[in-house]
Amino acid sequence: MSGMAGKGYSAENTDRLKTIPLGSGNVYMIPYTEGSTMPTDAQFEQNANMVGRTKNGATFNYTQTFYTAVSDDGVAKKRRLNEETASFSWGIMTWVPKTIEKLLRTATASTAAEGDDTVAIVEGGGIGNQRAKKFWLHFVGGDDIDGKITLTGIGENIDALSIAFANSNETVLTPNFEFDPYDAEGHLYKFKMANQPNVTSEDGVPKLSALTLGSLTLDPTFDADVNEYATTTSNASNTITATAASGTDIVITVNGNSITNGTAPTWEDGDNIVSVQLASATGMNTYSITVTKS
Repeated sequence: MSGMAGKGYSAENTDRLKTIPLGSGNVYMIPYTEGSTMPTDAQFEQNANMVGRTKNGATFNYTQTFYTAVSDDGVAKKRRLNEETASFSWGIMTWVPKTIEKLLRTATASTAAEGDDTVAIVEGGGIGNQRAKKFWLHFVGGDDIDGKITLTGIGENIDALSIAFANSNETVLTPNFEFDPYDAEGHLYKFKMANQPNVTSEDGVPKLSALTLGSLTLDPTFDADVNEYATTTSNASNTITATAASGTDIVITVNGNSITNGTAPTWEDGDNIVSVQLASATGMNTYSITVTKS
């Protein structure tokens, strides 16, 4: 799978080959415009693009159909791939009418005033009302040990949508998103396993494989190629942990004062500037996080 190999991956990377992908994740969708190129992780992973919170996990499926030509005596055989399908299904627990509008060709979401209230409305059905609704879909999964895994492609929901209302269970939408080719070579999907060991750029600049500030959410979501972030907190302190390849020196400062990696500085009210400086035999790099304490 050509899209599976990420930064720093090679057949000799035995640490990577021991990885066991675990967990669920989040799904982001952006409207697709014909001819557009794949957005970056940072462009995808914005709260405004998230399609609700995932429930019951997610599943990627790839099927292939071969035509096999065989001679009458069974000696000569030739096999050719002539059909393939890639799809992605997941459960959406927190959803709104706009979610249904994205998933069904005939659905339209709107709002209206009813007395003192504003109500959300979904109207659907009618083959004549259908509109093609292609989206970029971007799934982000993985875990804290082996890092981030993403799946990206374009397409639309092809399944019927069942919405069950029950006293004892959440109401979960379960779309099935079928991928279409996203480039001239006909690729249907792209897996990327980020945060791999020994992450460096082609010119040798060292990069972080992980960056966390306790449980705070970074904006944008961490990506080794993105150097500037922001977050907010009401905590007095949060533990800063930066991870890089072996042989890389990491120096962390908060408002110009050095701290030890893996410790928690005390935040000042307002903006705090966290600088993470990397140095290796092949180069230097700096990441910056603005932490706003309220």
